[in-house]
Amino acid sequence: MRYYLDEDLSPKIAELLRKKGVDCTSAHEIGMVQASDLEQLESAARDKRCLVTRNRDDFIRLAVQFFNDHLPHYGVLIIPSTIPGDKFSFIAGALARYAKKHPAGIQPYTIDFLPSSKPLTPPLYPTDSFHLKSRIAADLRQAQVGGICSHRRQNLVRKK
Repeated sequence: MRYYLDEDLSPKIAELLRKKGVDCTSAHEIGMVQASDLEQLESAARDKRCLVTRNRDDFIRLAVQFFNDHLPHYGVLIIPSTIPGDKFSFIAGALARYAKKHPAGIQPYTIDFLPSSKPLTPPLYPTDSFHLKSRIAADLRQAQVGGICSHRRQNLVRKK
């Protein structure tokens, strides 16, 4: 798994990941701060890296656009808002666990959400399983991701 961290994530996370043996670069480290979201995804795609971001809505739209336009990309991994952005060690640990589960990377055009063992802030949504899954499914429908994430949306709704 090769990561490209969007500029909304600290370069300290990339440093921590490299210490754990994970191939990671940051937009900050390669001079891509202030680049557009499109340029960020293009840069990650050129390097065959999965883009990691907290910017869910914009990158879901871009990932779908890349799919529809037959432009390559190597996945988008979204850090959920339940994980505070300043918890660098926690984020790096969760990304390292994700990389260990996907050593060859994720399938091109995949949109996924970084799992966390527990939210570090009070949840934004009800915490019982049914309501949380329903809210996530509603968020995905609102983002209009079409067929790209339909398997994930169905799994979220089905597992009651």
